[in-house]
Amino acid sequence: MLAKDVMSEGVISIAADATVLEAAILLVNTRVSAMPVLDAQGVMVGIVTEGDLIPYAALEGIAASGAPDTVRTRRVADVMTKEVITVDENTPLKDLVVLMAGKRVKRIPVRSGKSIVGIVSRIDLLRVIASRASSIETAASASSSDEEELRRAVLAAVKGKSWSVAQRFDVVVVGGAIHLWGIVPNNETLNSYRSAAQGVPRANSVVVHMQVMPPATRR
Repeated sequence: MLAKDVMSEGVISIAADATVLEAAILLVNTRVSAMPVLDAQGVMVGIVTEGDLIPYAALEGIAASGAPDTVRTRRVADVMTKEVITVDENTPLKDLVVLMAGKRVKRIPVRSGKSIVGIVSRIDLLRVIASRASSIETAASASSSDEEELRRAVLAAVKGKSWSVAQRFDVVVVGGAIHLWGIVPNNETLNSYRSAAQGVPRANSVVVHMQVMPPATRR
C-alpha cells in the first residue's frame, strides 16, 4: 500500500497572500485542521494549521479600540509553517508511518512531481488499521496494483452521482474487500454508496463504515 492509496484527495489550499481571517474562515467552513499554502505559481511554500492561527483568536476585537486589526491585515505567509515535510505519492505506507512517528507530525502532504495531490493525516492511518482489522479473515490477498485499480473503480462508480454527497469520503481496499468511509445525511444515501461499490467488478465484499449524520447534527 502506498501513500496515494491512503491519502485524502481534493486538498483544500490557500494563497500565501491571503489574510489570517480568510484562512480561519476557510478552515472552519471546510472542517479541516490544516491546508497547504501556495504561491502565485501554484507551488506549495508552506502549510497553515489551526495551531498557527489560534494565537490570533484574541485579536479580532482589537480594531474596536483603535489598534491595528492584525487578523485582517496579517498574511498567511507571515504565520504559516515554512519547513514542511512532504512525500511522493508512491512512498510505501510503512515508510510514511515511520516518518510521521519519527518527526511527530500530524499530517504530511503528498506530491506528484511539484503538485500537491493529497494529504495523509493520522485519521487516514486509522482508517487503514480499522479496514485491515475488519478484513483479517479474508482468504485471498490482492496485490497492491490490483487494490489500487479496484479503489479507483469504486471512486469512478460514485463520482458525479446525484446522491454522491458524502463528506470526508474515502475508499480503502484490503485483500479485495472494499471499505467505505465518510459521513452521509441519511440511510438512503449510504445504501446508494454500498450498491455502487457492490456493482464494481471483482468486488469480493463491501464493508460500510460510513456514519449517518443529518446536517443539523454535524459539528
